[in-house]
This record gives sequence, C-alpha cells and structure tokens, in this order.
Amino acid sequence: MFLLTCNFFIRNVQQLDIGAFKECVNSLSQAIAYGKDTEKKTYWLALIGYARFSYGDFFSYVEIMIKAMESLNEAAFSPQVRTQGTVDKLIREYGEFDDIPPENNASVDDLDVARLLIAFGMTRLMQEVFLTQKEAMQKQYNIPDNEVQRTLQWYRCKYT
Repeated sequence: MFLLTCNFFIRNVQQLDIGAFKECVNSLSQAIAYGKDTEKKTYWLALIGYARFSYGDFFSYVEIMIKAMESLNEAAFSPQVRTQGTVDKLIREYGEFDDIPPENNASVDDLDVARLLIAFGMTRLMQEVFLTQKEAMQKQYNIPDNEVQRTLQWYRCKYT
C-alpha cells in the first residue's frame, strides 16, 4: 500500500512540474506575441526552449533554440566554420580553469543567459537523434559536412 501511495504521489508531482513548465511556456509565448520588437524576445525564446527541454520535449527545444539564435542576430555567435586552432584555444582556456570557472564580478544580462541556453541547445545537435535539425542548420548557415562537428564543438567550448 505504501509503495502504491508513493508511486501515485511521485506521478502527481511530475504532472505538476510538467503543468508548471507548460504554463511558463504559455506565458512566455504571450509575451513574445505582444512584444515582438522588444530586446527581450531572444531571452524569452531561450527560456521557452529550456522549459521544453526540462519536461522532455527535446526536438522542440532544439528548434526553438535555433529560432532564438536567429532572433539574437549576432554574426559572431551564428553558426559558421571555425578553425581547429580557435577550438583548441578554447579547450586550453577551459583546461586552465581546472573545470572551475574564474570568479566573475561582471553583471550578467538577459542576452548572456540567452547565449548560454542557445549554446547548450546547439551542442545537442551533436547527437545523432537530431540529424534532421542539424541538417537544417547546416543548410541555413552553409556549413559543409566536414565542418559541422567543429562548429558545434565551438559552442560547447565557448559557452558551456
């Protein structure tokens, strides 16, 4: 009886969590609909994507993160061919931190958070299950097949 009650409770808590995330997505979607020209649009898209990720909707998550990247519209952040030297430099810098980030007293704004969430979404494209989304990203940003892994590795090294 106790085990049955625990399983019932756990299932209800999980449904509550999913309901809260779905409510979050609905609220953010309304904010985007009414504030299409605001600078927070990218941040709101990234939050919607992360909420989708949090309740297991991984495919929508990746697609929303690509839309958030388009909304960000930063040439330096957009997918592009990166040199191996650039990626190696990022790996060395990360290694110097010994997996502990340096103390950062600078303020973090909403766009910085959006960049972090978008980069996390881009690293998901390295997984084979996201082949369709990866191919769409390659076509949209003209990334050759032999360069796509290094392009995605740059996001992993730079922002995560």
